[in-house]
Amino acid sequence: MNTATVEEYCRSLSDDTDYYLVDRLHCANELLSRRDLSSKQQQFALFSYNDSLHKIIRAQHSGLLQSKKITISYHTFEQFTFAQDITALDIRLTPTIFGEIGIPVTIQRDNTSNYSA
Repeated sequence: MNTATVEEYCRSLSDDTDYYLVDRLHCANELLSRRDLSSKQQQFALFSYNDSLHKIIRAQHSGLLQSKKITISYHTFEQFTFAQDITALDIRLTPTIFGEIGIPVTIQRDNTSNYSA
């Protein structure tokens, strides 16, 4: 299928169920792998990918996944907060979000007074 046809298919997908979200994620990934994306198509694919990933992770994080066939595993941590859910008491503490793909999260760790990464 050409890129325009893939984009049209991706735009037709719903986000009503876990299966549709996974399908949207896969479709956006396919679009992002294309070398002939226009800027508008790339922005759509990035939004669709990030939005689908966010909704799947949020559903899993909240225990609301509709299907037991969809599993998500974390390699390093499980305790995190979505960056968009953080309300900083001071504007200087607002998380800086950078990058184009993925979902921004923050993790909590004990203050060990060790500043090495």
